[in-house]
Amino acid sequence: MRDITLEETIYPKFTTRAFATGIPTTLAGTPVLSVYEENNLTQITAGVSVTVDYDSITGLNQATIVATAANGYESGKSYDVVVTTGTVGGVSVVGEVVASFTIEASAAATDLANATDGLSALKTLIDTIDTVVDGIQTDLSNGTDGLGALKTLIDTIDTVVDAIKVVTDALPDSGALSTITTHLTDIKGGTFSGATDSLEAIRNQGDSAWATATGFSTHSAADVRTEMDANSTQLAAIVADTNELQGDWANGGRLDLILDELTTQGDTNETAIGALNDISAADVLTQVNAALDTAIAELGVAAPTATPTLRTGLMLLYMMARNRVDVDTTGTDAMKIYNDAGTQIASKAITDDGTDYSEAEMT
Repeated sequence: MRDITLEETIYPKFTTRAFATGIPTTLAGTPVLSVYEENNLTQITAGVSVTVDYDSITGLNQATIVATAANGYESGKSYDVVVTTGTVGGVSVVGEVVASFTIEASAAATDLANATDGLSALKTLIDTIDTVVDGIQTDLSNGTDGLGALKTLIDTIDTVVDAIKVVTDALPDSGALSTITTHLTDIKGGTFSGATDSLEAIRNQGDSAWATATGFSTHSAADVRTEMDANSTQLAAIVADTNELQGDWANGGRLDLILDELTTQGDTNETAIGALNDISAADVLTQVNAALDTAIAELGVAAPTATPTLRTGLMLLYMMARNRVDVDTTGTDAMKIYNDAGTQIASKAITDDGTDYSEAEMT
């Protein structure tokens, strides 16, 4: 039994034979074909015709059935084509069934219209993906809180980092500064304070402070020389640290190499960060198309699950539409689904008592 779609025109062929000899014989007697819908006694004759001795072949007949809603056909129903007028070899063949078909009643057709896991569900999923892609495209051009805003923020951070780098370039090695401070503390004989003991603090005292400074007149040249001799070790260390610091900052020195590396890494990271906003709508579309164009493997021999993945559900539909499908009238293994190699992967039981047609769950 063939399953067709509503509004389709079909051309089933059948052979008429002489009852005595079984030889193909012309269908005569002004033949007429009619169509019965299931157990409905009203004959459908609109859009039904027959061509006898089709292609000049004796006994070969072609029926033409225009199965439209306007002619009285419905989805989900079964139909039989019957000779209602005609003879073969002078014997009436009225009542002979010459063809049978259903309209959108097969399991595959039902599943195609299923809004849960059929093509309708696939259409809904594709619409959802389209909405997501539109959202990404909108966000790419959003200068307030989208990727456009992120690019602006990154540029601002880059400017701040450049300003910090200018300041840090002017700073000496913190370890050397700590050593100098220690030596200055040793020279002073107590805790060194930048507020009162630094060169800047001394300079800011002014001429009057130098003229009236307490203790300047109580130290002789010999006292100064004695103090300097006593602290010669500390002075030598300051000179050594100063020379080391100058070597660190010289071209190719330790600190110079560190700053060169930081500059190189900063430029590399800046380029990488700047590239974050290079994703275009075309790039996104290319990735989506690549995902949709990925091949899906055929299903193995197993009962389909009630909650399949989208890939599994689509492949089952595709295998039913593309591969071999055998359908018997009834039985526990009446409908058989095969893979491309011709191996049966699943089946359905079918019952038909002439009133109700039923397909069991696929196993």
